[in-house]
Amino acid sequence: MTDQAQPAQGPGASGPGPDGAGFTYRGAEREVIVVARPKAGLRARAEGVRSVAGADTSALDMFLSDEQLALEPLFGNEERLQQAAGTEDVPDLALFYRVRGGESRAEELRARIAALPGIDSAYVKPGAVPASLGQVGEDSGRLKEGAPVTPDYSGRQGYLRPAPEGVDAHWA
Repeated sequence: MTDQAQPAQGPGASGPGPDGAGFTYRGAEREVIVVARPKAGLRARAEGVRSVAGADTSALDMFLSDEQLALEPLFGNEERLQQAAGTEDVPDLALFYRVRGGESRAEELRARIAALPGIDSAYVKPGAVPASLGQVGEDSGRLKEGAPVTPDYSGRQGYLRPAPEGVDAHWA
């Protein structure tokens, strides 16, 4: 048995690496994102969840402990957010959290977390996959059935021609 990663399947699964040998791309996993209620003043730390507004966080702490999950600030720790806010009119980014653990049960966990006190909403952020060329109908030159045909706007791209009409992009 080897420790090598199995090649990924699907769009953007592989491509040229820095040494030309190629690499395997693993798309970002789905994540459960939680939005706390502003009045609850929740703050997630390694020790658990606390409330700066004095709200009861015992139900949320118990749920996270029972399910072996952790809340992690989505946009960084509280001190970092306070420095970034400055004097601008910035929304409270400390309300957004990522749930660590339980990725295989994302939909179930989303529904259960959203029902807890102090939580405004929760959603599952889909995994990211990079765009790639030639995945659909690569060999046949055909489009996937039902895919819209992109109109040809090349006649309107005068900026590609030489000056004074354009920037002579084809020459460059």
